Amino acid sequence: MSHIALVEDYFPHAQLMGMDLAEGGYQVSQYSTGEAALTAIKAGAPNLVLLDWHLPGLSGLEVCQRLRAEGYQQPILFVSAMAGEDNVRAGLAAGADGYLVKPFVPKELLGMIAHHLQKTRTPSEHSAA
Repeated sequence: MSHIALVEDYFPHAQLMGMDLAEGGYQVSQYSTGEAALTAIKAGAPNLVLLDWHLPGLSGLEVCQRLRAEGYQQPILFVSAMAGEDNVRAGLAAGADGYLVKPFVPKELLGMIAHHLQKTRTPSEHSAA
């Protein structure tokens, strides 16, 4: 079972996304601040990070940049209401692998996650599937 770190400070969004992810078969750890997420991700690297842009303290952009600078290589996907083209470019330039604008359809999120997790599996994992 893949482990996903969900970094979202708005509780209703975190709760809904967490339920969608759990129903999709993922183990989910939720964090409401960038600092908490960084600490937890460094301690037990999840298979994928879902990251909001606006967080108290460190922004999602800063979290993404720090994770990449420290060698985290698993997929990072922004899930944000920051819909402007400049924001999407900034998120991808910071090292994100994808960017999904809120609101979205849960199947869209689950499809994006499955796609990025499939890309990161090792050849032996592919043959065992």
